[in-house]
This record gives sequence, C-alpha cells and structure tokens, in this order.
Amino acid sequence: MIKAQDVTINSCNVSRAAAHGIAVVGGAKAQINGCEIAKCGWDGVSIYGEGSQASVTNTVSERNLQHGVGFWLGGSGSVSKSRLLKNGLCGIVAMSKGTQVSLKSNTCSHNREAGILISDSVTAAIELNLCEKNLLSGIVARSPGTAVSIISNVTKGNHEAGILTYLGVKVGKFENNKSSGNVSQQIWRNANLNKAAK
Repeated sequence: MIKAQDVTINSCNVSRAAAHGIAVVGGAKAQINGCEIAKCGWDGVSIYGEGSQASVTNTVSERNLQHGVGFWLGGSGSVSKSRLLKNGLCGIVAMSKGTQVSLKSNTCSHNREAGILISDSVTAAIELNLCEKNLLSGIVARSPGTAVSIISNVTKGNHEAGILTYLGVKVGKFENNKSSGNVSQQIWRNANLNKAAK
C-alpha cells in the first residue's frame, strides 16, 4: 500500500496478494513502471481516494480476481503501454465523480467483463487501445456526467459490443476507431438499454 508522495516502483513482481497487488491511497502519488502483477485477491493496481494519482506504464496485470487496474472515489492518473489480461472483472475500470484518466496504447484482452469501463461522472481520454476477446464489450462509457474522447482504438472479437456509449454520456472526439467481429454490435452510440430491454 502506497501512502507517500512521489513514489516510483520499477520492475516489481507482485503475485497472489490477498487484497490489491499495489494500492495507491490517501492522496499518494506514484509512478508504476515495468511491473508484473498477477493472481491478486482484488485489483492488480488500485488508485483510491481523492487526490490519489498513479501513472502505470509498461505493466502487465493479469488473472486478478477483480480488475487489472481500477480508479476509485476520485483517484486519477494514466495507464499506458500496459497489458490487462484475463482478469475476473474488467481490464481497466474508472468510476466516481472527480476521477480523470488517460488510457493510451494498452491491450485489454480476455477479461471476464469489459476491456475498459468508464462510469459515474469520470472524465477519460481513451486512445490507441486494443480491446479484444473480452466476455462483455470492448470499451464501455456509461452514466450521465461521464465525459470521454475515444480515438483510434481497435475492438474485436468481444462477446457483446465493440464500443458501447450510453445515452447521456458526453462524447468529445470519436474518430478513427475500428471495430470488427464483435458478437452483438460493432459500435453502439447513445445506447438506451432500459428501452432496449422492454
């Protein structure tokens, strides 16, 4: 658990932790680079609480019981050039008002929920990611107040939609995304799933 300012973690290996593999909490700020995190009881990496920030780069987070990387309750930061694989929930999740994230050049593959899930008034830039073969959708943005830009991502072979943005989500730039071979829809904008269920 990281509670300090300006912590750098390079080339660490964390496996089978009972809770999160690495937790950044209490307003801490961390750089996490070149790490391998696997089979942890909660998220591989969790950034939790207002003021907590982390930059995750060149990291593999796989086969954790919950998410590969999670941003919660105002925790913010970035994930880039990382692989989020075979996690029990999402590859990357960001939820709660005040959270801001940049997700660039990641691979989110074979997760049991979405590759990337943005929800609950998060602001997110999602660019150049590959989201494939997840059991739900590749990229999901939901909840009023959520604001996203979605640029130059590839979504393929997911078991629901390739890219799914719900009605009420503010979508800024949406361009150059490629979506193919997804089971339900390739790109589904302004989805009203309550109406679809009736």
